[in-house]
Amino acid sequence: MRLWLGLVLTLILTGNAAARDRNPSEITLSGEHRFTAYIVNEEAEDVPVTLLVNATESGHIKLNYSFVQAAGIDPGYDAGYFTVGPIRFPSFYQKLRLRADTLNWKGKAYWSEGEYVDDEDGAIGPYGLPHDIVRFQWREEQPGEEICTMRLHRIGWTRTAGTRIKVGKRTINVFFSSLNLESIATAAAGAALAEAFDGELVGKTESATYPGDIDRPIRKVVLSEPLRLCAITLNDFHVRLQDYGDSSGIVDGDLRRANKDSDELTIIGAIPNPGTVLYDLDIRQEDMQHCSSVTFDKRKKQIRLSCLPQAKTQ
Repeated sequence: MRLWLGLVLTLILTGNAAARDRNPSEITLSGEHRFTAYIVNEEAEDVPVTLLVNATESGHIKLNYSFVQAAGIDPGYDAGYFTVGPIRFPSFYQKLRLRADTLNWKGKAYWSEGEYVDDEDGAIGPYGLPHDIVRFQWREEQPGEEICTMRLHRIGWTRTAGTRIKVGKRTINVFFSSLNLESIATAAAGAALAEAFDGELVGKTESATYPGDIDRPIRKVVLSEPLRLCAITLNDFHVRLQDYGDSSGIVDGDLRRANKDSDELTIIGAIPNPGTVLYDLDIRQEDMQHCSSVTFDKRKKQIRLSCLPQAKTQ
């Protein structure tokens, strides 16, 4: 009996050690950051699906409605509403079995009656991929680059990969996008950053396009004191004006300078739904040009940026 129990214990400990020591599965995404997998349907047939992979996407698959119809995916379940700022529209979800090479996993797919992305069948983020380590690389590594490490968090029910910083009394979720665009904050995050780093609105209102061809009004915020995060130095960013939270507390620098002889302080950007607050900051590739890659290590719970050190002195 003792011999039997000892053998069982040895097998359990050996199995646990093997699970810990196995080589982590890795994927490096460069160029257009596409990932092809197969959806295993109820007839055990493989349906190919090509996904755009972006670090700011959720851990759930977002599918184009045309692909859902063409692939014969079950209509699924009512998932309520998919929202971008104050805009919302009905969405549905279905649990899927997927495989890619030797990896098999299960995931949730969401869609609405429209196209989420162009050219691909859908989109996905690091926590939606089956790999332990997901690396986004937009250029070759250069001599002298250093690794800067941050804590990786799986944020919210969407399971989005990011880190967290404390700004005053607020906790801001920070994401690192592989898109070559300007960095953007939600209204609430933009207001908190402007208050902490003496920021002001400058320039005219522009427009940012999000998946699903949703346009959101944005405006640039310039900081008097830069935000330094790991290897990133952020001197300015765009803020979504009509959004989650309230950006009306950010000083309009253009109006302040136009009325510099007046004691009146003018603010803009009143939000139609101030009760909803979301503190998010997307740092995008335009502010990471001195870096070659960002890596999401889900086993070690780390985000690793590989960057030239010159950014530290900006």
